[in-house]
Parts: sequence; C-alpha cells; structure tokens
Amino acid sequence: MLSLNQVIRCIEVYSIAQLGTEGLSTLANRHFYAVVGALLSVIVILGIGPMTQDSLTADEAYHLSLGYQYLAKGSTEPWTDTPLFSQIVAAIPLVPFHLRFPAGLDGARELIYENDLLPETILLLGRLTRIATTILLAGLVAFWTRRHFGSTAALAATFLFVFDPNFLAHGHYITADVPEACAFFAACLTWNCFLSQGTLRQAGLCGILLGIAVATKFSGILLVPIFVVLYWIRVWQQRGCTPPCAPCLPILPWSLLCTGLTATLTVFAVYGFASEPPKPWDRNARIAESQTSTIRRQADIAMPARGAVLSHPGLAYTLYEGAARVSIPARVFLRQFRTFVRHNSRGHLAYLLGKTSQTGWWYYFLVAFAVKTPTGDLVLILIAAGIFGRFMGGRRQLLQQLRGARFEWYVIILPPVLYFFTCLTSHINIGVRHLLPLYPFVFVGIGSALFVSGKRIPRTTLRIAILSLILVALESIAAYPNYLAFFNRLSGGMSYGARYLSDSNLDWGQDLRRLRVYLDSRHISNVCFDYFGKARPEDYHISSRAIPATEEDTKRTGCVVVISQSTLHLSNSDGKYDWLSRQLPLDRIGGSLLVYVPERRQ
Repeated sequence: MLSLNQVIRCIEVYSIAQLGTEGLSTLANRHFYAVVGALLSVIVILGIGPMTQDSLTADEAYHLSLGYQYLAKGSTEPWTDTPLFSQIVAAIPLVPFHLRFPAGLDGARELIYENDLLPETILLLGRLTRIATTILLAGLVAFWTRRHFGSTAALAATFLFVFDPNFLAHGHYITADVPEACAFFAACLTWNCFLSQGTLRQAGLCGILLGIAVATKFSGILLVPIFVVLYWIRVWQQRGCTPPCAPCLPILPWSLLCTGLTATLTVFAVYGFASEPPKPWDRNARIAESQTSTIRRQADIAMPARGAVLSHPGLAYTLYEGAARVSIPARVFLRQFRTFVRHNSRGHLAYLLGKTSQTGWWYYFLVAFAVKTPTGDLVLILIAAGIFGRFMGGRRQLLQQLRGARFEWYVIILPPVLYFFTCLTSHINIGVRHLLPLYPFVFVGIGSALFVSGKRIPRTTLRIAILSLILVALESIAAYPNYLAFFNRLSGGMSYGARYLSDSNLDWGQDLRRLRVYLDSRHISNVCFDYFGKARPEDYHISSRAIPATEEDTKRTGCVVVISQSTLHLSNSDGKYDWLSRQLPLDRIGGSLLVYVPERRQ
C-alpha cells in the first residue's frame, strides 16, 4: 500500500509530464549537478543498511583472501578461476593492518574471523571499495549520457541505475561482478571515443580498460569481437558520408594491435610482471620421463592424431623440458583461464523453476532477467523498443536510416545484445549478477530513447514512462535492505522467488547476522540449522545443531528448524529435507532463511 505522501509525490511527478520533453530538458539542464549528486548519495544511503547488516556471503571470503594473499605473498591458490584485479583492489585497505593469513582450505574464512581486527571491520573495508566502484559506474552513466544525449536522458538513466535492486545488492559485496560491469562499460565508451577521433592514443586507453576488464573477469574477452563489430559499423557509416563525417580511422589490424598490446601489458602488470615456466622442472630423469608419459597419455585421450605425434621418441620429453625451462608471462592468469574453461564446460549445480541441473539451461538468463528486473524497467524497455520500432520502414529506407543513425546508438545497443546472447550459451547458471554488465547500457538506452530519439513522444507515453520510473523507486525501496532476494511484482515478489531461482539470486548466506538478532529477540536457544554459506554459525554467536532427518526426530528434540532456501533446493538430492517441503514456514528471516515448527502443516 502506498502512503499518502507517496501518492502526493506520484501526482506531483505525474504533472511534470504536462511540461513535455522540452520543459523536462530545461529543468534537467538547470539542476543537473545537484540531482546527480543527490542520486549518487542515494547509493550510499541505501547501501549502508545491507553493507552493515549482511553477513559474509558465500564468495566474499574467497575473493578477499585471494587478493590479500597476492598482496602479502605475491602468490595465489591454483584452484581459482577468477582473475585478480578486483580482488587486489578489495584487499588494498587491509594491507596496513598486516593480517595473518592462515594456510589450508579454510584459510579464507579464518582471514576474516581469526585475526586481531574485528570481522565486521575487515568486511567493511573490503566492501567500501565496491561501493566506490558502484558510484564510479553511476557517474560514468550520468556524464557520458549527458554528453551524447542530453541532461534529461542522463538523469533518467542515472535514476534507473541508482534504484536498481541488483546493483544495490551486489554493489557492496566483495565480488568481481560490479567491477566487471564498470570496466566493461568504460571500455565500450572509450572505444566509441577512439572511433570518433581516430587516434592511437585512444586505442591505447581502450587497451588499458580492456586489460582491466579481462583481469577482472574472463567475460571481458567478449570486448574483442564487440570492438571489431563496432569498428566495421563505423567504417560502413563513414563510407556513406560525403564529405566524411569523422576522421579516417587507422586500419583494423593496427587498431587491434595497439589495443591488444596495451591490454596484454595491463594484464601482465596486474600480475606483477611475473614469469614462470608452465611446468616445474626436476633434474630427476625418472620424474621427467613419467611426466612425458603423462603428456602422451593425455594427448591420446584428447586428440589421437596429436598423441601419435607426441609418441615420437624424445619429442614429448623435449616438449616437457621446454615447458620446464622457458618462462611465460602471467602464467597464473593463463592457469586461471584454463580453470575457468574447465568450470564452464563441466557446468555448475544450478536451480531454475523447481529443477536442478549441472549444465544449466539455455533460457536461464531469460528467466532471471524477467523476474529480477524491476517491473518499471520492463515497462520502460517495451516503451523504448516501441520508439525504436517507429524508425523501421522498408528495407531500403531502413538501411539508409541505420547508416545515418548516430553511432552512439550502436554503442549502447550492440554490446549488451552480444553479451546477453553469449550468456545464453554458458553452463554456469548461478545468478543474474552475471548479467550486470548489460544493465548500464539498458538504462542509457531507455533514457536516450525517451528523450533524444528524434521522435515526438506522446504525452500519454511520457506519463507512463514517468510513472514507471516512480514504480522502479518504490519497488526498490520496498525491498530494502534485502536487495539480494529482490523479485519483481510481476513474478510475485520476494515470497515467491524460490519458485524461480536460488543461489546468489536469493540466498547467498547473507542473513546469519539477522538470524542472531531474530533468535535473541525471541529468546530461542534450541535451534536446528542448515544454510548455504561459508561462515560458521558460531562466528555470529549462534549455537545450533544439525536438522534431524525426520519430522518425528525434530518433535522429540523440540528445536526450531531454520534452513536457507538454497540449501532446501540445491542440497536436497537425497531427499533428507522433503518433510520440510510439506510444511508451511512459520516465519522468514531476511530474504533467505525459513523458520519451521513441525506441528504446522500445509
């Protein structure tokens, strides 16, 4: 239900539509910096609650420990499949405190919970770097959009970004998702600058941002084909201009060579300019010979023809000797990329629409986008698509319009489209967070379509658009502070989220601190607990036992059962929690934890 103040505010904003696009543009130009400053402060205001209330999520200790380990020791674990740049940035605030880094598989958790510095302080320092990255990305959206599409479009795009629940959720977690979105967006904008001015200096800057994007997540490699396609579109447009409408561009090979070399040096710099042999070298001939046998055996399995070549006497041994003696730059990066490729080929246990799969579904991200994007955004996307559709004419007319269109339209439409269709082929289906790089383009596209499309927008359409903007803000504020578990109203909201998705879309272990508050406020001490996360309950002073196998055992123990929704869906392959699915939860803690009492049946 809307409060009276909210209704009045809706009426006031609705009346702005009477000004038309010209009146809105005048207001936006006059108050642009003040409004942008207020919107950026909203990120901090709405982010403080989740940042301080959310407990350690499943991946945060992993990212923070790898970054700190690399800064402290200059090395990283061999099993990681994520590049280091964002992890290093998150760990920089921890360096002055000289934390102990315990060895072993549980070292990541121990770094946070078994040091002299308070765990809350360690998490806060790492999360502050992510808030700063989110603000930087919002600033890029605001000022680039204003430069190319005007103040009104910029404020609309920034408003959508600031109130987007997905960025409010992941914008403070110590993961690589928001940094990758920032680097991906910035690289595309810089490539647009290069294609507009045609200097190799801009190509070098693109290379730096490309290197940062690739060194943040391997999805940054998608920028290479995006750059190529945008280059040829720009060349195609220039050939249709008389006189040429932009400076002549360097030929594609030289452009990519400059960008690629700069990107390679950037990645090399992130990894400390370290060089290592691909294989450890050992003087023991027997060990070397056993290694060559392993090489031949793996080659026979992978590719019979290659195995036949390597079976040549001495050839495999020579290759091993070369791999053991010749150093290559950034070997850790290449090893991480190989681990990532294996991870994607093998898949990751995922949940969608009541089913689980190891290799995922091609339509996973279609569903994730539909249920995790605010309702107002979905309406605005339809409006923007309708506005763009009005440009469509006959084939000849369409080609002329596409050739004469502003190149910035291609910059904000092509990258997210290519990125989204690439995601459909992924076997790692664990969260809408993997779609974050496309959202800034969507927001800019909506703002520019509404206010700089070149078509006069009917007042009715403008009113619907403004009400949709208000709806985005209301949905977002209603989800506070449980942004990770946000689902739009069309899908039923947070209460029905588990019907669609789980894992980092809903339950990532973020509610342990809220569980402690819940138990203390109700004086509950007898708790049977299981959840999806890496922190231990005792880290938050929660005393609990395992959930009994049957309802009768639970009644005998007299305990209150608390279970996270990801555990209920992803860790129930043996059916041990089937008896819980036949009951109604007594209560919900945050967005992820369900509270049960055995007597309460459905």
